[in-house]
Amino acid sequence: METVNQRLSKKETAQVLGMDVKTLTRYIRKGWFPGPSVIENGVSWWTMQQVERYLDDPKW
Repeated sequence: METVNQRLSKKETAQVLGMDVKTLTRYIRKGWFPGPSVIENGVSWWTMQQVERYLDDPKW
């Protein structure tokens, strides 16, 4: 299975980034982290590619 296309919920994304959901929500509102790539049935989903791109950023 290719991890690039793997979808992560907000809780899973926060776990990968090492922060809680509340902090991730603040980062999204301030524009420090991109919003979800897909919103399906009211659930926000990020791709593993988005998370990896954020972690590769030297500011992080």
